[in-house]
Amino acid sequence: MALTTDGRRAYVADSGSGTVSVIDMTTTALAGAPITVGGLPRAIALSHDEKRLYVADSATGHVIVVDTAMSTVLGPPVEVGGTPSAIAVSGTRAYVADAGSGTVSVFDTGTGAVVGEPITDALAPATVAAAPDGARVYIADAGSDAVLVVDSDTLTVTGRIALPGTPNGLAVSPDGRRLLVTMPALKTLVTVDPASLSVIGSPIPVGGAPHGVTISRDGRRAYVANAASDSLSVVDL
Repeated sequence: MALTTDGRRAYVADSGSGTVSVIDMTTTALAGAPITVGGLPRAIALSHDEKRLYVADSATGHVIVVDTAMSTVLGPPVEVGGTPSAIAVSGTRAYVADAGSGTVSVFDTGTGAVVGEPITDALAPATVAAAPDGARVYIADAGSDAVLVVDSDTLTVTGRIALPGTPNGLAVSPDGRRLLVTMPALKTLVTVDPASLSVIGSPIPVGGAPHGVTISRDGRRAYVANAASDSLSVVDL
């Protein structure tokens, strides 16, 4: 799911129907018919101006671009290959994680052109997130039990943060000073300091098989989706 900055609209990917639904959060009703994107949409992300929605399709290896004002698909899809399962947008770049091929592809959101070669340092990239200033990108690598730190200019790995288990979800605090990482097998949420490349404090117990995580805009709370316990954990940060 992707939420607009004002909290009035939510975009929800449905891999079962190959659509993205738009929800009016003031009424909790659908805002028009679902947008047909086809394939198996697995992850979505909004551009910073919220005029575009980027949909990672794990069936075709493409990223589909949606005009949010018209709720229509724009132009040809961007080919990233493999089975993309996570996407993050920072400035004029989109970062697409593909756990199947062990790569993170980068493309220019303005032109749709692929930037450089895919990042291949992660064995099984589960999630990707960008720092608020766009200088760094973080990859949760389920294959090596670590978070990789990537320089967004050079697209090279500049650091590695070892974790106490296999990561899945990843979120960056609004000030960029903390990372939150979900550990499905351990039923915990881990806090990471990207500056010192270290885990901070003790893991925070949440629900069963925690996957997705997001942080409130004021940085005070985290919300964790627990797949095995069908619940949402609210964490006071």
